[in-house]
Formats: sequence, structure tokens, C-alpha cells
Amino acid sequence: MNSLLDAYARVGHLDSLLELFDSMPEWSRSSLTSAIAAHGRRGNVKECLSLFRDMEEHDLVAANAVLTAFSRNGDFDSAKALFDSLPCASIVTWNAMLCAHVTAGHLEAATCMFESMPARDPVTWTALISAFAAAGDLGAAKALFDSMPQRDLAACNLIIAALAQRGFIDAARRIFDSMPEWDVVSCTAMLAAFARNGLLEDARHVFGSIPAANVVTWTAMLAAYGRNGHLDTAQCLFPPMPDVDVVTWNTVLAHTGDLQDAGRIFATMPERDSSSWNAVPVMYAQRGHIEKTLELYWAMLLHGFQPTGASFLCVLLGCSHAGDVDRGLSYFRSMRLDHGFDVRKEHFSCMVDLLSRAGHFVEAKELVQTMPFVPKIQDFTCLIRGPSSGSTVHESEMIELDESNGAAYVLTREILQSTRRNLLEL
Repeated sequence: MNSLLDAYARVGHLDSLLELFDSMPEWSRSSLTSAIAAHGRRGNVKECLSLFRDMEEHDLVAANAVLTAFSRNGDFDSAKALFDSLPCASIVTWNAMLCAHVTAGHLEAATCMFESMPARDPVTWTALISAFAAAGDLGAAKALFDSMPQRDLAACNLIIAALAQRGFIDAARRIFDSMPEWDVVSCTAMLAAFARNGLLEDARHVFGSIPAANVVTWTAMLAAYGRNGHLDTAQCLFPPMPDVDVVTWNTVLAHTGDLQDAGRIFATMPERDSSSWNAVPVMYAQRGHIEKTLELYWAMLLHGFQPTGASFLCVLLGCSHAGDVDRGLSYFRSMRLDHGFDVRKEHFSCMVDLLSRAGHFVEAKELVQTMPFVPKIQDFTCLIRGPSSGSTVHESEMIELDESNGAAYVLTREILQSTRRNLLEL
């Protein structure tokens, strides 16, 4: 049975592995290690640790599986305690602890560990490259990549994605072109980069070179067409796609700028999720079509979907653009009273904008004063802009918003001074 457990592990059939493990009359050290690793990959840290403690004698392979589980699930303290308790460590052990530092955001500690490691493999290098990229230090990430003695697909894919996301398309392309082989991840990263920068022909070329595109790649190509205004071409890709899921439909919907097209796509979707139900209402809300926004909101509820924070943001945005204070206040109160939502900063800001647009300066100012968030520049700008029909915003009124908040005080003064300068230039 141990050989069958190993086979399930190699092909990633974790459910079958754990089902077989649970049916075994007794467990060997090898079978326990396989189950620990499977639970670790699933994120089942408690089960992983429980089985590890059941072992009569701990071996390094099992310890590495537990350490990797701690690392993947962000339990740095447990990972560090286990690492320090081990009498010996392999490169897998060191890599797991390095990844724990990276996951916890300990860039300096990760760098020190990297320098002190007795040996390194491509996993080691890729882990630290990802840490620098996540911290925004693309120069350090690229320098580390350039110094790798041996580059594997994972490292190349990571640096391509990092460079492309920051707009360094030529640098990403050079690495992509220099790779001896590509996989779906490489091609999808490059395709998405070309699409984001309007290089549709390059995206088409990469897409055509993929021998076995998956749904992620097809969706990236759909996004490329949609982002560049070729909605009809994007929809023509649907029939040959291997799997068309709700994410694919949402991708096309997200890149539809025309309300009529968006409504048509939404109506023909075979299934919808909460993202689908929020995508079209926000377009109506931004254009001030409050009745259509609310119609879709209630249709979502009738179809069995619970509203999300994004759903209420769409409704409040629609009320703001339509100047509908009464309904805006009603839905704002309903978030907590009827649905138990914790109202977030963006919902308060939307209400400040609604009240200001409608000329309710006193109420808007009171909301800024009492909301459980630090006001941002947008909130003060709304207050200054809001009561444009006949009322005047005095500097003393604005400063009263939060005299104890030095940053807000200075910010308010700067906004007012800038507003005066703009008026004088007219």
C-alpha cells in the first residue's frame, strides 16, 4: 500500500491518498510521512502536526513536511521552533525555513539565511527572488536572477511576471526569448503583459505558440481582445475553448465598456457569481442609472446571492451619481442593520460624496467627523466641492473637522489654498 500512496502523491491525487491512508489497519513511518505531506499541501496544519506527533520516531522527511506546512500557512513561530529543534537539516529543510521568512515578510532575515545556507538549489534562489519582487525591489530581484548559476522555469516565470507587472516589457521579453523552453505559465505571463500594454499582435503570437493552452491562457487572450476593444473577436473564442467557466465570462464582462454590450453578455451568461452580479450594476451606477442599478441588485437577491461589500458600493455609487440622498441613506443603514456588514472606509467615503453632491454640507461634515476612519484627501475634496449651489465653505468650518489631527489640518489648508489659486486663475 505504501507504493500506492507514493503513486497518488506523485500525481497529486491527495483525496485518494488520504482515503487509502485512513483505511489502512496500521501505519508505517513511510505511510505517515506520505499522509503528513498530503495534509501539509492541503493546508491541514492540525492534522499534519497530529500525525507527526503520533510517529514513534521522527525522521527528517516527515519533519520537512511539517515545516513546509507551517511555512505555506504562515505559521512562522511554529516553523522556527521546529527548525531550531532539528538535529540536522537538508536543503529541503533550509528552503522551507527560508520560505517561512519570505511569507512572513522578513526580507532581511531571509537574505541572511540565504547567505548562510550550506547549499542552494533553484528553489532557494527563486524564494529570495520572490521576496525582493514582493517588496518592490525589482532591481535586487533582477540582480539575484542574473547571478543564478542555474535557472529553472519557476525562476524565469517569476521574474518575467514581476518585470511585466511593473511595465518592463522589453526586459521581460528578452528573458522569455532566451528561455530554452516555455510552459503555460511562461506564455500566460508574457501574453498578459503584452495585453496590458496594448501589444495585441505580440499577444496573439504568444498565444499561437502554446501547444496546449489551458483555460487561464484562453482567459488571458480574451482579456487582451477585450482590453483593446475587440469584444466581438473575444466572444468568437468561446466555442473552441476547452472549458468556459464563469471566470471566463466575467473577464469579457469586465472589459466591456458599452452598457448595451454588457447587458447583452450578462443576459446570455449560462451561470453567474457575485462578481458577475456586481460588474454590470457598477457600470450603471457610474452613469447615474440608479433604477437599473437597484433592479439588478434586487435580481441578485432573488437569484439567491447574498450582497457583498462591493454590491452595496455599487448601490451607494449609483445613489451618489443620481443625487438620491434618501435611498442612499436607507441602503447605507441597511448594510449593518439588515445584513450585519461592517461598513468599510469606501462606503463612508461614498456617503460623504453623496451628501456633498446633494448640498448637505452639514451632514457630510458630521459624517467625516464621526466615521471610525481617518479621513483622506478625497473626503475633504468632496466637502469643498459639494455645496456648489449658493453656499460657501469657510476655512474655519473645514479646520473644525479635526483640529487634533495634524495631518488632516495641514491637508485641509493645502486643499483650500489650492482651490483659491485655481479660482483666481479663472
